[in-house]
Amino acid sequence: MKELNQTENKNQKKRKSVNVTPATEERLKVIASIIVERIVEDQRNGLLRFKMKKV
Repeated sequence: MKELNQTENKNQKKRKSVNVTPATEERLKVIASIIVERIVEDQRNGLLRFKMKKV
């Protein structure tokens, strides 16, 4: 358990800390949803080369 905590601490030190405000987080969610919508639309219109797996 101690080794896992040390590994996690090392990983956290490697990452740069970023302070994300709730407003920024909400904007990022909106941007991500717009991107996903456009990708799905392009795929439906045959503009993308890959095909979605049917479930």
